[in-house]
Amino acid sequence: MKLWPFRGGLRLPQYKTASSQSAIVPAPIPPRLVIPLQSTWTQEAQVLVAAGERVLTGQPIARTGGEHGVAVHATSSGVIAAIEQHPIPHPSGIPVLCALIDTDGRDEWDTALPAIDDYRHCAPALIRQRSRDSGIVGLGGAAFPSAVKLGASGIRQLVLNGVECEPYITCDDRLMQERPERVVGGLLLMRQALGADECLIAVEDNKPNAFIALQAALAAIGDATIRLVRVPSRYPAGGERQLIYTLTGKEVPSGGLPADIGVLCHNVGTAAAVYEAVVEGRPLISRVVTVTGPAAVRHGNYEVRLGTPMAELIRFSGGYGEQAQRLIMGGPMMGFTIGDDRTPSLNPATACCSTGRHKRPPPARPAPASAAAPATRPARRVYYRSNFTGTPVARTSSKPNIMACSTA
Repeated sequence: MKLWPFRGGLRLPQYKTASSQSAIVPAPIPPRLVIPLQSTWTQEAQVLVAAGERVLTGQPIARTGGEHGVAVHATSSGVIAAIEQHPIPHPSGIPVLCALIDTDGRDEWDTALPAIDDYRHCAPALIRQRSRDSGIVGLGGAAFPSAVKLGASGIRQLVLNGVECEPYITCDDRLMQERPERVVGGLLLMRQALGADECLIAVEDNKPNAFIALQAALAAIGDATIRLVRVPSRYPAGGERQLIYTLTGKEVPSGGLPADIGVLCHNVGTAAAVYEAVVEGRPLISRVVTVTGPAAVRHGNYEVRLGTPMAELIRFSGGYGEQAQRLIMGGPMMGFTIGDDRTPSLNPATACCSTGRHKRPPPARPAPASAAAPATRPARRVYYRSNFTGTPVARTSSKPNIMACSTA
């Protein structure tokens, strides 16, 4: 398949081997979970529970409002200790309304979402509604509600992003190796919801085992309209706009969306979550998180319940190394420093990197000459802060279009 290399880019040290060699391990359920009841994309939240109430795993405890609304679920059974403002790991640093759940160790499940056996014949509206009711959001970092994207019209090409170009992070690599059937099954459901003519699964060429696993899963269904594509290892090859250009030669217009050119991009983890929601009746209550970095003790990938304090995850993975100086949510390029490890692990949290004082590479920023990595954390921070405070500047400004700078 012909590829269109994007201009610029960086060939970075990968630092992936330490965490990519071992299987995903379930992390223990912590004594207390912190579940945000608001999302990055909407301020409104209808709280469905009260302090002192017992909840079950997977039980809806809130629903965010507006067109970007999704359900929020208890990620383990226990008692609501409080509903209050609490810090979360976010570039804005602004606390949001959260439910604090004291877990009971029983992990008793709610059965409100029935499994759907004949999932290949699901109506598009049912797939979108199940995604919304299951709280599915993008797991590549931006956490945009998946049901909204699955409602796009005029989509001809559906791209599944398994590139994972950020150094250190290997959660998608392990997911593709260990659960390829769920990734492919989720892709089929997304295609049904969108009516796309062609599907492309992109995997960076430094993930041979993931490529082989997906190849076997695709061979089992024998669908010629799905193509598995190796893309070169180059940062930021996994950025949505860069990946779409690499695969199709089409450029997303400035200020526009991929849907404007008939393309839609989803993360492989999101596809697996959609499969679990529709086929198994399992809402989004956990995700795979990479724990790694120069100061990490036990590198690996962990299935973590959403709302687990970072401190609990670090403790389970062996604690901090002697050289630990900072904790980073995400990778070294697009991640941000966590000031308090009691903040929870949430659905955008691809990785938890423990580093020494001088071990973090500088974040990528736009360079007019090389255009090496057109993504800036300051632009994202301005947007996020405006979204939480209601300041309209970032959303209405078009010169420059700050959201066009983001690859998340």
